[in-house]
Amino acid sequence: MTDNKACGDYIKIHRKFMDWEWYKNINVTKLFLHMVLKANWKDGRFQGQEIKRGSFVSSLQNLSNETSLTVNEIRTAIKHLKSTGEITSKAHSKYSVFTVINYDDYQGVNTQVHKQRTSRSQPVNKLLTTIEEKKEGEEGKKERKKNSKAPESYFPDNDLLNKTFLEFIEHRKAMKKPMTDIAIGRMVKKLNGYSEGVAIASLEKSIENGWQGVFPEKETGAPRKEGTNGRTGTNDTEIERDDSAYGRWMRGEIETGEFEGFGDL
Repeated sequence: MTDNKACGDYIKIHRKFMDWEWYKNINVTKLFLHMVLKANWKDGRFQGQEIKRGSFVSSLQNLSNETSLTVNEIRTAIKHLKSTGEITSKAHSKYSVFTVINYDDYQGVNTQVHKQRTSRSQPVNKLLTTIEEKKEGEEGKKERKKNSKAPESYFPDNDLLNKTFLEFIEHRKAMKKPMTDIAIGRMVKKLNGYSEGVAIASLEKSIENGWQGVFPEKETGAPRKEGTNGRTGTNDTEIERDDSAYGRWMRGEIETGEFEGFGDL
């Protein structure tokens, strides 16, 4: 069976279903459960006709083929189900629309058996609950819990730096080059070696320029020359034009360790 959430293929049967007056009649019980399984779990259409939730299109012959009951057995079982208010049917020229009465009660999410609505329909009233709808509710709770999860704290003593670093991680994801846990660990260690201002500025600059890497500037006390990128003798324009491995690394296109000759960058 499929796990597709749109199918509604699974049903749960309450133990009190065994108290139903038709339970010991195998043909009636078999047909009724078959109808509950076949009924639409949401509104649909068939040949220009709206088929509501809890209803389905079939015929005596089709029901016979699907249940291995004879047409006469199907006809008798339907008569019994109608007599106790379990189903209705509406005949058309080439098919019939069968409706399970109180389908919403049977299929309600987290419903419980309560007092009978009528003396005849009580035994199966509110005894069936679709696992699929219940499953959707549980998955919704999991998703909300996931979304409410506190963000990672890579710099627990510095909220601003941690926020900027999380933005850089999202920036890498947007580039379709997400960081591995190892890369994150190395980056955190690297940034911890710089002051807050330098670390934050380098992260923001990488995000602004679409760089894959982060290049903190050394704090020498000397004013930074306009147009330079923090590497001696190299400005932003030169980096953009430099197609060497070094230039590609400076633009963040490759990680440290993907080429040799520059030592511990």
